[in-house]
Amino acid sequence: MRTEFWEIELTKIQDNPNIKYSKALLKRDKSIVRRIRRKFQIAMRSARSVVLTPVARFLASRGVRVFSVSGPSRIGHFAAEPDWYLKQVALGEREAIRPILLLRSKGTGVNLALLDIWREHFDVIDGGWRFAILRQFKYIPELTINGGDGVVAITGAADYARVLDKWGSRPPLVKLPSQQEQEGRDVLAQLGVPEGAWFVCLHVREGGYSPSDEFIHSHRNSDISTYKQAAQEIARRGGWVIRMGDASMTPLTAGDDRWPNTVDYALSDSKSYEADVFLCARARFFLGDTSGLIMVSAIFGVPCVLTNVIPHGAGMGMGATDIAIPKILERDGRCISFPEIFGSEIGYFRMAELYQDANLTIINNSPDEIHAVVMEILDRLEGQLLPETVEETKLQQAFRELFQPDHYCYHSAGTIGRAFLKKHADLMNIE
Repeated sequence: MRTEFWEIELTKIQDNPNIKYSKALLKRDKSIVRRIRRKFQIAMRSARSVVLTPVARFLASRGVRVFSVSGPSRIGHFAAEPDWYLKQVALGEREAIRPILLLRSKGTGVNLALLDIWREHFDVIDGGWRFAILRQFKYIPELTINGGDGVVAITGAADYARVLDKWGSRPPLVKLPSQQEQEGRDVLAQLGVPEGAWFVCLHVREGGYSPSDEFIHSHRNSDISTYKQAAQEIARRGGWVIRMGDASMTPLTAGDDRWPNTVDYALSDSKSYEADVFLCARARFFLGDTSGLIMVSAIFGVPCVLTNVIPHGAGMGMGATDIAIPKILERDGRCISFPEIFGSEIGYFRMAELYQDANLTIINNSPDEIHAVVMEILDRLEGQLLPETVEETKLQQAFRELFQPDHYCYHSAGTIGRAFLKKHADLMNIE
């Protein structure tokens, strides 16, 4: 049976009083067929564990380990989870071995260019009888390393952020194969980007990519039109904007001079696995929201600007060079303060319906707010960013102190946009 990605998320929600289900998710989960199926899966998992644990221990003693990505068809997971593991090994936190990366059906559904990069670090088994045997060990910790433990973190802090903080300014572990590098350069030329010009990847989440779980994630969507002003700033400073995504994205208006130096790569004929990875790896920075594609830039050490971040417990970028600005929440016309959000269950909401049930209105970032945070990252990269004022430092520290150990971005070393914090200083409740 095919497992929907929302089911993977559901199975990771444990007895955490701060985590709630949405009614829609519960309804799907509690259908008779799914309940029977889940009970059967749990029973089979327990039985396999009893039988296979001794075998797993034997194989592990011979240096065999299996690495499992929680959602390999989701590029963010397929990028960040292996990178989390490899950096742990390089930092001396794990034994230096070469695990087996398990994938179903010859890598179906995964970014094949990214898979080629991981082949340098993992022995890949994608389908066949060996996959059928080793997948039985998926839930046996003696043999299997679950990448989701570092990235998914529905009930706690993401360990990937801790690892990136510890990694610091070291160069990325991954590198583009020369063939992918050349193919990427060819695509830039096809898109009309001048040779040698710097560019920014822009990805704004919409609902067309994964309709099956949009009922969970619709609160994460944003409006591409609110990024025009930021694109104009990038063009004014000599850069180009490469709009990322898939064929379901809202088209940018052709010939619209409000989008100067902007290429709608998402809807172009130049799209490829190789170009997707190349563009994320070679961008000056990645401008996006809470979508997984941003993780591809992260593994290559590219600074990321996260806008319209939600939930607030995930309100930071993963790396120290990342800047983020969260969405604003209102109830009955009143903006909810950040201490109130972080100090309540709201900071943990991972499902769209929970915001509706709590009578919360989600306010997306304004074009001015997005423009301001883009100017901040550009000023930093150009060496023109002024030192923080006393007020700005106080606001940054106060916002960071809102994170609790079980918030997703508790370990993050990123920052919040300066202009955003100053604009919404009244929501910080600082005396």
